[in-house]
Amino acid sequence: MEETPVVFRACDELEENFPFKIYTFEGTLRQPLHVHDYIQIWFVRHGICTHWMNGRAHELTTGSIFVLPPDIPHYMECQNPETSLVGMEFTEAFIRSDVEGSPFWDSGYLEPFIVSLEQVKPRFPLEGAAVKTVGALFDELLWEFRRQEPGYQLFIRADVLKVLALISRQYGRSLDEEKLQYLERYKDSVARAIAYMDENFQKKIYLEEVARIAMMSATSFSYVFKEATGRTFTEQLNFLRVRRAKELLKDPNRTIRAVAYEVGFQDIAYFDRVFKKEAGVSPRVYRQNL
Repeated sequence: MEETPVVFRACDELEENFPFKIYTFEGTLRQPLHVHDYIQIWFVRHGICTHWMNGRAHELTTGSIFVLPPDIPHYMECQNPETSLVGMEFTEAFIRSDVEGSPFWDSGYLEPFIVSLEQVKPRFPLEGAAVKTVGALFDELLWEFRRQEPGYQLFIRADVLKVLALISRQYGRSLDEEKLQYLERYKDSVARAIAYMDENFQKKIYLEEVARIAMMSATSFSYVFKEATGRTFTEQLNFLRVRRAKELLKDPNRTIRAVAYEVGFQDIAYFDRVFKKEAGVSPRVYRQNL
């Protein structure tokens, strides 16, 4: 029988007017499976622990941050008595309430975190100076939350935004690394496609045809090709055709119509539009300026 998660609600766990709290934990721990309707962030100051989510174990070590979106069943397990953690909890409204609509608000602060279970990428290992910066921010958050001197709410919101911004930056870097690894995997496929297009652009070739050369589905090929080259299949084909057309237009004995046909265009009006888009001027003006 599957374990039923314990449910924690912001209305019970957090103050209504200031739905935020931060706390420390040291030693061993074994939480029950639980779920909450607010965001939770753990920062590992020292030691090692394991966060279980969706049946998977995520190991956290010194300097790691773990972000849990709302409504994700999970639990924390720490077996090292020297482990030291800081936990922070707040609602989405806590962040949006004072900053949304201002010129400084960027929904990217929360974008990596307010996602479904399938999209959760919770573990963010921080690097070098970022570990010290985040550690100092958590220390300041703890100090402000405990003392609650005048203006503490503004300080806390500002520090939470800083933490989210740092995590978002790390999130972006990790996505870039994943993208590079993904493109590296298909480097040879893209190279085959480009070579085939270079040799056959004068002919009537199709996306599905080139995708087969790359040994990929048309959908996957379209995505990978655009990410790798910066152009869609059609844009690359037009680029190659216009590049060749520029060379042929230097020959005054060739008509513009003949040039269009020779580089693979069957419609002279379409050739004129594509050429102008690529070169900035029409084929006729381009030839006049040679």
